[in-house]
Amino acid sequence: MSEKSPVIYIEACPLIDMAQVTADGVKADDISNGVWFCQQALRASRDKKIKVLTSFLSIAECSSINETVSKTTAPPSPPDEIKRFYEMLLLLGKSGMELVPITQGIAIRARNLRWVSNINLRGADTIHVASAMQMNCDEIWTRDGRIWSNRVKLKELGIVVVKPQETLMLPSEYRTKELL
Repeated sequence: MSEKSPVIYIEACPLIDMAQVTADGVKADDISNGVWFCQQALRASRDKKIKVLTSFLSIAECSSINETVSKTTAPPSPPDEIKRFYEMLLLLGKSGMELVPITQGIAIRARNLRWVSNINLRGADTIHVASAMQMNCDEIWTRDGRIWSNRVKLKELGIVVVKPQETLMLPSEYRTKELL
């Protein structure tokens, strides 16, 4: 019998961080926000060592980068380079990311996070968490403050919330930075 591959769910915040690194030209291994780990997870997924999932909702959420704007103004449309990055990451099917459709079961699970489990998350966050639960993910990777602050309650429901750099699911051969 073959062993089950780890399943990692990445919500939108780390994906937006990846786009920010693309926009800034910063080397991913020079930052501490987990981008390097997300890149490694996608590599491991393409190599069929793990599964990496996110919701179709991420297509709508990943529409800009982390730019400072006022709370009354929508962020500007990102440069074409970032649009292409999001297209390649989420829509072309070659990045290693698999998209989870928002089903009725996921929507009910999302609602019940509040109604039954008393977990206070915003709508999009509930969809991400419910998607990870529905897909029996081993971990959900986040930088979202509300998801993070509910990690203890979510663990009681069987979902482990971690920052990408704290993962225990990434195979060891993808956890070490290659020497140049």
